[in-house]
Amino acid sequence: MNLIIRAATSADHPALVEFFETAGSSCFCHYHEFEGDARAFQYSLATNSVSHKEALREKLESGRFEALVAWQGERIVGFLRFGPPERNKQMTQRIYRDLPCFSGPPRARASIFCMLVLPELRRRGVARALVEALEKGAQALGYEEIEALPRGTTGGMDEEYWTGPLGLFEKQGYAVVHDFGPYPVVRRAVTSDDS
Repeated sequence: MNLIIRAATSADHPALVEFFETAGSSCFCHYHEFEGDARAFQYSLATNSVSHKEALREKLESGRFEALVAWQGERIVGFLRFGPPERNKQMTQRIYRDLPCFSGPPRARASIFCMLVLPELRRRGVARALVEALEKGAQALGYEEIEALPRGTTGGMDEEYWTGPLGLFEKQGYAVVHDFGPYPVVRRAVTSDDS
């Protein structure tokens, strides 16, 4: 598959809005900044998607939004958001709070927040290419390690795997640092060999 993967920029806003709409995802990657719980976020998605589109524009323009986009021709076909773990709202959920794997000395760790691929291109290597691009560029961004919170189950609908399937990360050499059925935590050190 002929993909160009690069950091998302403010110029990508129209193409990203089209991408999220085509993929049937009205979140526009706003969950991690949304002030409120998951239920309030779902209500906001149903009643005010325009604010989520504008929030995406503001994040892109801020220069603090760390995300990769995969282009195929003239359209975005994949998206991966990452950043420091303290900005990943999933870490506040009960299943992840206070896990032993999150204790110890702090490290410069990139947490993968979410991934999304257009439905017709899923299971064709787009997500893997996005993860590989993050691995190649992480050290230049100051990260020593990449962490993901994938789904550990199989057989679900593709939409349930917005943090990636466990198998994807295992094939990339990620180690399971917390094994809890459907919600494992995986990590991989970033080395100069990746770049």
